[in-house]
Amino acid sequence: MNVLYSTLVVLHLVGMAGILGGVAGELIARRTGVPTLVLHSSGLQVLTGAALVGIASSGLVAVEPNNVKVAVKLVIALAVLVVAFEAHKPEKLPRAGLPVVGGLALLNVGIAVYW
Repeated sequence: MNVLYSTLVVLHLVGMAGILGGVAGELIARRTGVPTLVLHSSGLQVLTGAALVGIASSGLVAVEPNNVKVAVKLVIALAVLVVAFEAHKPEKLPRAGLPVVGGLALLNVGIAVYW
């Protein structure tokens, strides 16, 4: 089970890199739309995060989740997913979506590291 858990951690980090890399790439290119990479990466983050918490909560690995931290991170991750989904269509959130997605993703990284 440790191999599965570690694989999910890697995929979770790949999702985070996809979000932040996609946002950075769009900002450098001076575009305002949310690319498909960011949308799919945010979905990957939510799915792998839920799987990681499920495995840890079941006692199959030696990791004990902090449920309050998990709840806060889930709300932020879902906000990233919803904003990315809505901003992926430029007519919905033409300029605000990309910075919001990037800021919320960075907030989630900060919570993961410092909490």
